[in-house]
Amino acid sequence: MAGWHASKDQLPVERLGDYEGRLQQIGDYYAIFENIPAGLGGPQMFKGLPDDACQCEHWGYLFKGRFMFTYTDGS
Repeated sequence: MAGWHASKDQLPVERLGDYEGRLQQIGDYYAIFENIPAGLGGPQMFKGLPDDACQCEHWGYLFKGRFMFTYTDGS
């Protein structure tokens, strides 16, 4: 991963309705910039997955707004 750099504006845009995502694979990881409008998402997005939850590990920064999530144990 040493030496990798890209500006958000250099990454291709993927849109799904009002959602906008830009991603780049870095080794075994992905760098993703997302614009998620208020009200989009929530538990209904993950229905049908094991534990009705996203199965991916996440690390990140929230640059603007609020983000709420619930762990599978209800906390």
